[in-house]
Amino acid sequence: MNQARRETLSDISQKLDDLRSQIEEVLNEEEEAFSNMPESFQNGDKGESAQNAIDNLQQSISSLEDAMTTLEDASQ
Repeated sequence: MNQARRETLSDISQKLDDLRSQIEEVLNEEEEAFSNMPESFQNGDKGESAQNAIDNLQQSISSLEDAMTTLEDASQ
């Protein structure tokens, strides 16, 4: 792979890292909101919805990290 394509992949990886950081911020906010819910809400529909959102955000972060690793491997 030539240098120009490596730089392009590096730029893409940086953008993915920025997105990962933004998602982590939302995840932290959602986790805090869940923690601050009364226990009765945590065990109800609102808590289940929040937990589903947390799980999906964690999966999104993991997927972005996998993509970044794959791009790094491709650029070598």
